[in-house]
Order: sequence, then structure tokens, then C-alpha cells
Amino acid sequence: MNRKTQIVVVGGGAGGLELVRRLGAKYGRKRHDIILVDKNLSHIW
Repeated sequence: MNRKTQIVVVGGGAGGLELVRRLGAKYGRKRHDIILVDKNLSHIW
């Protein structure tokens, strides 16, 4: 059984968003689920 690795990033500030972007670019979606968790529904620069 091939299961996707789940990567959870806690905190959706500038650092969390950049980390998720880089992880997605490096690992893609085929073998990994990348999940961003934050208490806010939106991010304001």
C-alpha cells in the first residue's frame, strides 16, 4: 500500500507560507500531503 506522507506546518505567517510553497515545489503532490494550519482564515501583509 502506497500512502502519502503528511507534512503539517503550524502557523500561516510569512515563514509558514514560504515553507509550504518551498515544500510543494520540492516534493509535489503525488507522494506528499502538505497541510498548513493557522488560527486565522486569511493572511494580511
